Amino acid sequence: MENQRRKVSIPRPAYTPTTQDLLRAAGCELILGRYGWFDPGRYQRSELIELIGDADAVVTSPFDTYEKELIETCRNVRAYVCPVIGVDKIDVAAATRLGVLVCNSPAWENFAGLAEAAVGLIVALVKGL
Repeated sequence: MENQRRKVSIPRPAYTPTTQDLLRAAGCELILGRYGWFDPGRYQRSELIELIGDADAVVTSPFDTYEKELIETCRNVRAYVCPVIGVDKIDVAAATRLGVLVCNSPAWENFAGLAEAAVGLIVALVKGL
């Protein structure tokens, strides 16, 4: 059986290259977008479709929306992976109908930020802000 190289689209690569390094080490071909994780730019649907192209998987971001039309157009994608806690920017129902995996990978950084926000809100309530 021939070993196929998987394509992974990352529309908003993180400034720390850890994810990209791991995917490259696993033999994946990466398609990187022009916006970084915190860049204010927004992709049009047609730009996202072109960027995803024939990728096998997409590492999403909470700044872009992956709605039904995009998911149905990018038929080669087998997984949308959201590297944060939620998957609310992905039409999970549309992906499920097509047999596409939608998952997230909450990292400790997300939990720390959530805990900090909760403590900040508690302090604001106590101080009557």
